[in-house]
Amino acid sequence: MPITRTPIVDDDGSGTTGTVINNAWKQELYTQIDAAIPLPTAFVQIAVAATSINHDFNPGIVGDSTIALNGGPATITGFKPAAAPFNGQRLTLTCFTPNTFTFTHEDAGSTLGYRLRLPENGITVGAYWGYAEFTYFTFAGGGFWVMTGHENGHGVAGLLERIDATLPGAPDGGVQP
Repeated sequence: MPITRTPIVDDDGSGTTGTVINNAWKQELYTQIDAAIPLPTAFVQIAVAATSINHDFNPGIVGDSTIALNGGPATITGFKPAAAPFNGQRLTLTCFTPNTFTFTHEDAGSTLGYRLRLPENGITVGAYWGYAEFTYFTFAGGGFWVMTGHENGHGVAGLLERIDATLPGAPDGGVQP
């Protein structure tokens, strides 16, 4: 959102006199600030057909986007934004359903340049509030959507369960929810 532009006035206190003080310089500064601050992330809510396999899936990606997925369960093998993806473009998917969404690693069903790179094949998110984060990275032969984070859902309870299982030596094996 651009900064609201208001002129600076040198006023003698009466409220009736005044001269604009270097307003052109101030407008230039505001323009530079506007250019440096990224535009708000697009937010789209979309229904995905149950049991579908979605190659080159375009759920409404415009720039950095947050997409709320409904429907499912479904598989997603790649993302194709409305315009060509750019290096560093971010995509966050949030599950608004009890169903799951599975992502596949470098699936040939999606076009090279729209495929996903995952830490392992078949990562599933869902069960309300699960999310997956992707960042687009380019290289000489094209690019990939790289999974940079994910959570399987159920928020903090699932996190505490994982912490509990991974802290040997703590009472009862770790942190208790």
